[in-house]
Amino acid sequence: NIICVKGVVVSSHDKSNLSASSEIDENAQLLISDILDGKTSILQWIEQNIQDGKLSIEKQYDMPDKNDYYLSKSELRELKFVPGALETIGSGWNSDEGREVAAKIIVMIRDIHVIFSSKENIDDRVLEVSLANLYKFLLTQSACVYGYDFVEMISQDDELYSTALRVGMFFMKRAVHKEPIKFGICTTWYYGSEEIDYLLFTLGLADDFSIYTTCSFEMKQKNDSVFKMAKLTDGYGRLNYLKGLDATNDEIKTWMIYHGYKCSLGCEFTAYICASRGDLLSHIKKGWNDDLYDCAGDIICGLIDDHKNKIFEYVGAKEVVELFIEESLKQNMNIDKFSKLCDIFYFIRDDWEEIGWSKETKGELIDQISNIAYNKNYDWEGLVKKNISNYKARNIAKALNIDIWNDLFNYAMQNDNFADWYSLVQTDNIDEFRMGCT
Repeated sequence: NIICVKGVVVSSHDKSNLSASSEIDENAQLLISDILDGKTSILQWIEQNIQDGKLSIEKQYDMPDKNDYYLSKSELRELKFVPGALETIGSGWNSDEGREVAAKIIVMIRDIHVIFSSKENIDDRVLEVSLANLYKFLLTQSACVYGYDFVEMISQDDELYSTALRVGMFFMKRAVHKEPIKFGICTTWYYGSEEIDYLLFTLGLADDFSIYTTCSFEMKQKNDSVFKMAKLTDGYGRLNYLKGLDATNDEIKTWMIYHGYKCSLGCEFTAYICASRGDLLSHIKKGWNDDLYDCAGDIICGLIDDHKNKIFEYVGAKEVVELFIEESLKQNMNIDKFSKLCDIFYFIRDDWEEIGWSKETKGELIDQISNIAYNKNYDWEGLVKKNISNYKARNIAKALNIDIWNDLFNYAMQNDNFADWYSLVQTDNIDEFRMGCT
């Protein structure tokens, strides 16, 4: 019983009870139908779990291959990664390892090409074994290592590339594991169609595929498609699409400043991209509004928290911070707003020289924040103690030297879910330290 999927012949009879979560014996001679038949493909699973055009990160933890997710990096099996994070671990594209893996894949593609090119009837079993061998090999490799090298090498031969695309699209539609799908997406980098766009828009909702779908859209200069996916994703998906998104118009720039930087990974991952490409400074110079003030505060704090110190690369950083503090003097403060100012205070205090402020400017900026802290009739001690469970309130207490140790300890004793014990042991009082440790 033979079916044909986009030109790839596959036997449809059920030969195995293998599930997507069972490990595949690399030494066994399997047919591709042994691996795929009777199982829900990842494409189908995504289609079934889309809500409001999106695929939630919570859902992504339960994708069909969750137990086989680490076949390409078995040493990481005991660790649990946020969807999309595994793609950040590897030798990187354009490496010796990547070229070596790509060369092996091309050998297998060439074997499949010979079968497709046969003037005689296709030997179904030989084709199925060849597809299964490629599938099994891809399971043990990480596309983030070989992807770029493979595409560059295979694209030198139009006929081989056509075969790779044919196989790649089949894997995109039928695979029950992620790695063969990543390979499939790589094969689309130099070719587009309505069907490919549908596959990319659907599979690209999953953060694990986002880096590859971004590249596919970028190669074909489909910036609108990247923008569409950036708005539909979160986490590493949002981050990867932002990295590939050119801010070519005001709509994209405005979205970056008001929405794009918001990401479950944290603003520190997205702030630099959105501040620079979205042109935060120009938005501010056009005039403040309440939403812009809140978003600018988030972005500034994200720049400060960026572990790559991107704030020092952002050319508008000094002026943005100065204008933000100036506007803060006119704002009605609350815990959320003033906590951001506290983070900015620490940055000015510690990094004023590196970013290029003079000692006089540093003093003026700190005086403005101090004015908000002490001269605006805000009862910060009362607000902090009333909201002791709020980490932003505790941040304010630290900045203003408000002693909240007893209040926080009492709160911890009354709440089984309290987790910030680290704050309780940050004390010079030995008795308090011992109580926090017990």
